[in-house]
Amino acid sequence: MKILQLSKKFPYPLNDGESLAVQALMQPLKQLGVEISLLVMSTPKHAARPETMPLALQYYKAVYSVPVDTDLKPIAAFFNLFTNKSYNISRFYNTNFAKELIGLLKQENFDLVQLETLYLAPYIDLIRANSNAKIVLRSHNVEYEIWKRMATNEHFFLKKCYLSLLYRRLRNFEIEKIKDYDLLVSITERDRLAYLNLGAKCPSMSAPMGIDLEKLPKLTAKTPNAEALRLGFIGSLDWMPNIEGVEWFLDKVWPLVQAKFPKFEFHIAGRNMPETWKNRKDSNVFFHGMVPDATDFVLAQDIIVVPLLSGGGMKIKTIEAMSLAKPLVSTTIGVEGIVGNEEQHVFLLANTPEVFFEKISFLGQNPNKLAILGNAAQQLVCGNFDRNAIAKKVLEAYEALLIKDR
Repeated sequence: MKILQLSKKFPYPLNDGESLAVQALMQPLKQLGVEISLLVMSTPKHAARPETMPLALQYYKAVYSVPVDTDLKPIAAFFNLFTNKSYNISRFYNTNFAKELIGLLKQENFDLVQLETLYLAPYIDLIRANSNAKIVLRSHNVEYEIWKRMATNEHFFLKKCYLSLLYRRLRNFEIEKIKDYDLLVSITERDRLAYLNLGAKCPSMSAPMGIDLEKLPKLTAKTPNAEALRLGFIGSLDWMPNIEGVEWFLDKVWPLVQAKFPKFEFHIAGRNMPETWKNRKDSNVFFHGMVPDATDFVLAQDIIVVPLLSGGGMKIKTIEAMSLAKPLVSTTIGVEGIVGNEEQHVFLLANTPEVFFEKISFLGQNPNKLAILGNAAQQLVCGNFDRNAIAKKVLEAYEALLIKDR
C-alpha cells in the first residue's frame, strides 16, 4: 500500500501534540509494510528541516516540503470579513503547494491520500482530478469546536464577536467537506460521533494517538517533598487554548495554591511562549520555554495540570504524562476522549478555580495518592493506547476501503 500524507506543519521535533500524533501512527504503519511519502508545508513557525528528523526519514520513502506562510495577517483577516470564507482555512491554501501536490499525484500511483486535519481539505478537488487515490481525513479535532469554546469563554465583546464569526464559518466548511472523504479517522470516539451528527455518511472509525509501550522508560520510585511539590504544564504556547488555560490557572488557581502551600512550584514548558509572560511576577512560577527533552521535564514534576477551557480532540501531552505515571489534575476538556474517570481513580477533575485548588490541596495533604493515581493512569494507557495495535486496526480499515473499490 502506498500512502501520500499531507501535513500543514513539519512534524519534527516531537514537542507538540500534532507532531506526536503523526509519528505515533505513521511509524507503526511503516513497520506493517506501508510505503509512506510526506508532502508538508514548511511554515515560519514549523520550518521543514530534514536534518532534524533522522528517525522519520527511516519510515518515509520521501519527504517533500513547500514554503508556505500560514501566519495570521491582520490586513488579510480584515478583508476576509467581507467574504463568506473561513479565514482559518484560507491561510492554508497555497498555489505552490497545490502544484507540488499535482506533480506528485501524476508521478506516482498512490492508493491513499491521508489529510492530517481539516486544513488540508481545500486540496480535495485537486486530488480527485489528478488521482484515483482514496481520500482519508485523519481528524485531530472537531475543529470548529475549539473556536466555539474560545468564543464562549471570551468576555471582551468585539473579540467574542470575531471568534464567533470564525467558528461559524469554520463549522460551515467542516460540514461542506464532510461528504468528500472516503474514510474518516477521528482521534477520539467522541469526535467520530460529532462528525456523524454533522452529517458524515462515509465509513468512519476512531483511532487514538498511541504510545510506543516498548520505549516507556523504567521508572524509579521517589518520595516527593510534600511541602514543596512541583506542578507542571507542557504544551505548545502558541496554541490559543493552551495560552488561555495557563493564564486562567495563573490568575485564578495559583494564588489560592500559594496562599496555602507557599513552597509549591509551578513549572511551564513549551515553545513560542507569549512575550507578555516575561513580565509576569507570579510567585514560584518558572517558565522554561522549549525544553530539550519533554519526557525529562514531565518526570521532574510531581503533578501535571491540564487547565484547558477550550480545545478539542485528544490532548496528546496528557496521554504522554499518564504513560509516565504522572497524576493529573485536569478540566473535563483536558481529558476529553480518554477512557477513565475520576471515580476510577485515574485522574482528578476540576472545572472551577475553587475545585482545582481543592484537588491540588488534597494531593498536597495526601502525597501517598500521587503514586496511586500515577500508576492507575499508566495502566490505563498501556491497556488502551498501544500504538502498534491501533495501527493494525487503521491498516485493516484502509485495506477494506481499497478492496471495496475493486
